Amino acid sequence: MTETWVARKAQRAAWRTVAAVTATLGVVIFVFAHQGRLLRNVFKGPFEISAAELSAIKGVWNSPVYFVRVTGSNPTDMGLVSWTVETEGDVEVRRSVAAGYYTLVVGDKALIVETSKLRPFRDPVVVGTLTAFPLGLRSRLEEKFGRVPLRRDYYPFYLKAGSIRGQAFLIIGAAVLIAGGLLLAVRPSLKVLASPDGRPLMDRIRSWGDPYQVSEAVEREWRMPADLKFRSWRITKNYLVHSGPFVFDVFRFEDILWAYQTVTHHSVHILHTIHLIPTGSTFRAHLVCSNGAAVIRGRGKAADALMPLVAERAPWAIFGYSPATRTRFRKDPAAFRDQIERNKMELRRR
Repeated sequence: MTETWVARKAQRAAWRTVAAVTATLGVVIFVFAHQGRLLRNVFKGPFEISAAELSAIKGVWNSPVYFVRVTGSNPTDMGLVSWTVETEGDVEVRRSVAAGYYTLVVGDKALIVETSKLRPFRDPVVVGTLTAFPLGLRSRLEEKFGRVPLRRDYYPFYLKAGSIRGQAFLIIGAAVLIAGGLLLAVRPSLKVLASPDGRPLMDRIRSWGDPYQVSEAVEREWRMPADLKFRSWRITKNYLVHSGPFVFDVFRFEDILWAYQTVTHHSVHILHTIHLIPTGSTFRAHLVCSNGAAVIRGRGKAADALMPLVAERAPWAIFGYSPATRTRFRKDPAAFRDQIERNKMELRRR
């Protein structure tokens, strides 16, 4: 059974899927494994840090410790704040204070602390992240203190008060979700490779007749000029063949029970105008079959021609979407199929 052309095409697509997922997982694991500095600070921090240790840091981007607890003295408000400004077009509609800054004497230098908690009392003990000065903040500090005093009297970085755990856990959670999604995506391909004859496609092929003869018929039509072509779909006389780098599937017009289409209109909004500029539409044909479902996406003339072609080759099917049809199909698919078989019989009598 695994010798047929259909089986070979399906296995090649499965191998490509496994290879692509393995490579992607490898990249995710590689990147995650090289985040030892982040993981150490998240799970072992905040680290108590002294003035001498602060002075020894030449660049916070390569410091092994950056999520720290700093104890200083003489907390002094700097009179600097950063703002969040909301605009509509070029007009400011709302402004709010995002953070304030104060200095904390640690050893023989002052450490600048950024905090979102704006209150008269400034904490002498602060937990936060050692961060390089952004260009805008450095420029404001140089204007306020002068370039030479800033370098002489202040540490060359600032402390952004607050925990990094929330953001770090979001990153870790996203990585876990990505890895889990990849593993779920590769499961069907692994099943194909583990049991080539046990997958839904081969069950479908067997239900159509002798697997070798059906496979030869599909291959013959697939190699002939297609009636319609979409990105990874070839519509032939009897079959709808989905053939892409990571997928191979086959459906028959004979098995279509219900067909309907959806159209998504695309447009762009041009700045300083209230007009939406249409950029086209995406067509989706939903073909519900007795042994699976196909969703064909496309644009242009081929998309416009598909549903009339389906109506011509599967006139017994129910066309058009309605909640009642959807409920009827989901509630009793066997009765739905029986109705289609009766439709076929009536058409043959004519």
